[in-house]
Amino acid sequence: MKRVYVGSIILLGVITLAYFAVVGAIPRAVVKPYDSLLILFPVVLFFVVVGIRRASTSARDVLRTEQRLAAGYIVAMVVAGALEIFVFRQGTVAAALPGLLPAAVCFAAAVALGKK
Repeated sequence: MKRVYVGSIILLGVITLAYFAVVGAIPRAVVKPYDSLLILFPVVLFFVVVGIRRASTSARDVLRTEQRLAAGYIVAMVVAGALEIFVFRQGTVAAALPGLLPAAVCFAAAVALGKK
C-alpha cells in the first residue's frame, strides 16, 4: 500500500506540472473571471492523495512527512499562483515554470516516503 501512496504523490506532482502547463499556455485574453477557480483542482487532488494515505498507513514518521508535504505544497501553490498571475506572461512556455515549485515538493516528499 506504501507504493500506492508514493505513486499517488508522484502523480500529484505530474498533474500539478500539467496543470500549470495548460493554464500557462492559455492567453489572458481568453481567460474568463471565474477561470481562476481552476486553482482549486490541484488542491482537491491533494486531499484525494491524503485520503489514499489514510487508507494505507498511519505511521508517525509518515504523518510528519505528510505535514511537511501539505505545508510545502500549499505554500508552493500560493507562490506559483502569484508568479503565474503577476510575473509570467500568459500564453508563453515560461508561464509553465511556476508549476515546478509545487511539483518539486511532491517529488521530494515521494523520495522521503520511499526511503521509510
